Parts: sequence; structure tokens; C-alpha cells
Amino acid sequence: MNYDFWGVGVPVIEWDESLSVGDEEMDRHHRRLLEMLCRLHAVMRTVDANTAVGQVLADLLAYTEFHFDEEEKCMRRVGFPRLEAHRESHAALTGAVLSMKADYDQEPGSLLAEELFEFLSDWLLRHIKAEDMAYKPYMLKAN
Repeated sequence: MNYDFWGVGVPVIEWDESLSVGDEEMDRHHRRLLEMLCRLHAVMRTVDANTAVGQVLADLLAYTEFHFDEEEKCMRRVGFPRLEAHRESHAALTGAVLSMKADYDQEPGSLLAEELFEFLSDWLLRHIKAEDMAYKPYMLKAN
């Protein structure tokens, strides 16, 4: 990770091969999610960051739902045995983000860009490095 946000140590997430799950399409999806988080990070630098959070959050939510659906199809295709637990993890994140979005829509100042970035980047990296890596051997065998 690169630490460069006005010198205060907020990470900018960069893709590297340690995040590869052994499937080009899923790796592209993960790269796109990281790019979207970097976009949120860039929005944090603006004067009106908390107003811009709503659109970034909506975009992230839409792409995340698309990615989860595609990832679950891939896991089903390769016979990943822990699909249901993985699906539950996806549902938990989607629920948390939908709740944040609802709070934000009701009161835009209720969700700070920094808090959202920290939550999502931490979740995504932990999810890829732990849960998604569990299906990597199945992807490699199938591909």
C-alpha cells in the first residue's frame, strides 16, 4: 500500500499479484473495485467531499452487487464447496453498505468519506486475501 494523503497516512490501495484469485475476470473485477475505492479516496481531497460520497457510494454498490453475482457464478462453475458461506459474507457487506447509503440519503452529513473509505478498503482487502483466496485452487484447476 502507498501512504500519501496530505501526509496523514491514509492508504491508497494498489493492485499487486498477491491479490490474484487465479481467474482473469475476477481479478479484473477486483482491480475495478480497488479503482473505485481510489476514486473515493480522491473525492476525499475535495472541499465538498461528503456531498460527492453519495454518487461514489451508489457506483460502488452497483458494481459490488454485479461483481458478487459474477463471482458466485464462477464459484458454482468450479465447484467451490464453501459457496453458501461466501454468499453470506457478500450479503453481510451488501447489507452494511445499503444501510450506510440509506443513512447518507436521509442525512448526507452522516457518513464521512474517510469512514467509508476505511470501512470498504479494510473489508475488501481482508475479503480478497482470506475468503476469495479460498477459491483460488478451484479456479486454477478449472482454468
